[in-house]
Amino acid sequence: MPTSTKSTAKEREKERQERESKATLPVGHPKASYVSPDLSYADRVGELPDDVQEWRDNLIDKHDEEVEAAVESEDKAAKEEQEEREKQAEEIAKRSEEQGKLQEAFNKAAASVGTSSSSSSSSKSA
Repeated sequence: MPTSTKSTAKEREKERQERESKATLPVGHPKASYVSPDLSYADRVGELPDDVQEWRDNLIDKHDEEVEAAVESEDKAAKEEQEEREKQAEEIAKRSEEQGKLQEAFNKAAASVGTSSSSSSSSKSA
């Protein structure tokens, strides 16, 4: 029994929208997923013999599962990398803040040494 192409198209559109909210990786990324080509296009939908239509539907289902697995894998990898980048950014900010505090302390110490040495040199010259 042939499947309705309208319900399949609506389901695919819904799945596409769900996938759009997932995080992805750039092309060529070591953890980026590969998906085989989509072979679902056919001119004679509904005109195929039942056994061929069943084979074709199974092919489409397997491709959809492959795409979903790839999307989930990339989403997981992208989110892990994002978390790692956020941790690194927090560490850099923390180090920068500590370095700023050290710089302030150094500047205060240098200023106090500069004023005390100028005071002692002016009292020596007098």
